[in-house]
Amino acid sequence: MTERTQLKKRNVFYNNKVRYFAFLWNTTSDDITVGSLFGEAPEVMHDGKDGQPLVLAWGSDEGHPLKDYADAYATGVTSDLPITFHKEGTFVINFSLRAIDSIYGGPWVSSATTVTEDISSLFKVENAKTSATYGFDLNVADSYEKRDLLSQAPIGDSPEELAGLNPVHVKLKELTPGTVYEGKARIAPIGAQNVQLWAKDTAGNWYDINRTGWGPAGGFDINLETTTEVYVLVGTEAGDQVELTLNLVDAADTTNVIATKKISANAADVTLHP
Repeated sequence: MTERTQLKKRNVFYNNKVRYFAFLWNTTSDDITVGSLFGEAPEVMHDGKDGQPLVLAWGSDEGHPLKDYADAYATGVTSDLPITFHKEGTFVINFSLRAIDSIYGGPWVSSATTVTEDISSLFKVENAKTSATYGFDLNVADSYEKRDLLSQAPIGDSPEELAGLNPVHVKLKELTPGTVYEGKARIAPIGAQNVQLWAKDTAGNWYDINRTGWGPAGGFDINLETTTEVYVLVGTEAGDQVELTLNLVDAADTTNVIATKKISANAADVTLHP
């Protein structure tokens, strides 16, 4: 949607600090995903539960001086606001610019003073799409024998360095049904100590997922039918237990974790047979 704000240049709150707010009744933070406005991600001031509206705010907690943007607001400020609804229904969003440091109000949303009239936008949503959620499906062993870590990547389809190891079969599974994730994903580097996780790509090249992650830099499409064999090497310097976390992330935004799995296994000293 497109949002536009305009007010008189010499507004009564010209010398006050302001912040931008949106209010949504009968809506919770689970029902809607709202993107950035003016380059700022929204802060959820109230989650919309317990009979209260969902309240979103953009910008610093301290607000910004209205006079610094007076010229822009006088001619009108327009910004695209990406919104995704996760359920069907009719939604009303009230936008307002509010002074947070005036004598008429305080720093809290309930008492903040409205600088502009609330701008109502009405949305009717039908056939809402809900995104699927994902997890990892793994067959991790309870224990791994310690051995020397490799100084370089193995070569070939059945490298001698990995002989005798049973691979972990790594797959994605759907936790809750919905539309397939539309972005590109990859497994992030793990960075665990004294561990190597070797996997071979379709070109025959081996990679230590622990160090490099898994997948091309641009990511891959989510595919629940794909299985990756991962060979686990636990170094001789490891302690009695190995712990690490697999994270599937969006390739374009690695802070967006799509699936995660904590893994714990015992690390046993090699048994010497006579």
